[in-house]
Formats: sequence, structure tokens, C-alpha cells
Amino acid sequence: MPQMDLICELLGIKDKQAFITEIVNKEAIKGIKARTPDKPNIVAGSVDALAKGMFDNMFNWLVAKMNMMILPEAKRSGDKYAEQKFDTETKTVGLLDIFGFENFELN
Repeated sequence: MPQMDLICELLGIKDKQAFITEIVNKEAIKGIKARTPDKPNIVAGSVDALAKGMFDNMFNWLVAKMNMMILPEAKRSGDKYAEQKFDTETKTVGLLDIFGFENFELN
């Protein structure tokens, strides 16, 4: 799973093998530490969901950072006049994530 290297790096996970063991195994009996291998398609779905969640969090963080960078210093200071001026005079940058539109068998 090549995504696993990236996931471990981004999460700062030092013991990749222990993390993989947790991902590919499920509880054999609820509340008992015994674990049994899960089905490959379920494991792949779990890894994909984890990657998607990480991408979503990074994307939201990036947009928030970009918004703060284009925000004038006066707006960040809490000055009410500056806020009104910003709302009527400031140009903004919009960002659209269109992932869902590119996920076709044939584009």
C-alpha cells in the first residue's frame, strides 16, 4: 500500500508496522484484545477513507491559512471600521475543489 508510507509520514507515525497491523486487523471478540485479519476490500476502504479524511483536513487548513493571509492586518486587529471597509472594498480569492467531477471511468 503506497499510500500507507505517506499517511504514516503525515501523521508522524514511527512504527509503521504496528499501524498497519491495526488497520488490517479487527477485533475478534468485542472487548478482547485478540485480533483477526479483515477482508482486503474492507482494509482498502479503510485506508482510502483515512487518506480522504486527511486530504479534507489539509484542504480545510490550507483554505483557512490562505484566508488569513489575504486578510488585512486591520481586519485581524478587530477594528470595526476596518471590518466594514474590508467587507465592501476587499477583493478575495475563491478556491473550488472539483474532485467529484473527475472521478469517472471515462473523462
